[in-house]
Amino acid sequence: MASYYTVKRGDTLSGIALSQCGDASLWKKIYYDNIGVIGDDPDFILPGQVLYINCVEPGIVYVVKSGDNLTLIAQKVCGNSDWQKIYNQNKDVIGDNPDLIFPGQVLVIRC
Repeated sequence: MASYYTVKRGDTLSGIALSQCGDASLWKKIYYDNIGVIGDDPDFILPGQVLYINCVEPGIVYVVKSGDNLTLIAQKVCGNSDWQKIYNQNKDVIGDNPDLIFPGQVLVIRC
């Protein structure tokens, strides 16, 4: 079930993932689901930020940034270079050419 969490002083994404989802390893999902709120540094969250928490929805929501390509996204999100997997999961969003992604596109990634 999805909910919202307001960041408190001393919080970390892994701590939030543990307290809200029961699994600290879900910090990356929380980060990418909230990258528009958090920004580029997952270690820099601020008290008062309101984060969307969805522990059960499969996949990480990733918003494409300027300079991204599918290989870079696969490396950042999944720790590998399997861009084809991300492309196949998001072909309906990306279209027929995996080289044509653009900033603001929303991808759902299952590593």
